[in-house]
Amino acid sequence: MRNLEALAANDEVKVRAFHTRRDYEFARDFTAQHGLAGRVKQVLFSPVFEDPQGKCRGLEPSPC
Repeated sequence: MRNLEALAANDEVKVRAFHTRRDYEFARDFTAQHGLAGRVKQVLFSPVFEDPQGKCRGLEPSPC
């Protein structure tokens, strides 16, 4: 949380490894709660993709 205070307008924040819809919703809500989109250059979200060996099915894409 202390790192949030140090963010500047030229910084980028990357939220990684969404595995479930719940993960995504947490990251979305956290980003909104802390006003990150208006405080930094860019906020990037990165889902978990399907593991080619089938160990993890990844986050299923869905239409808007």
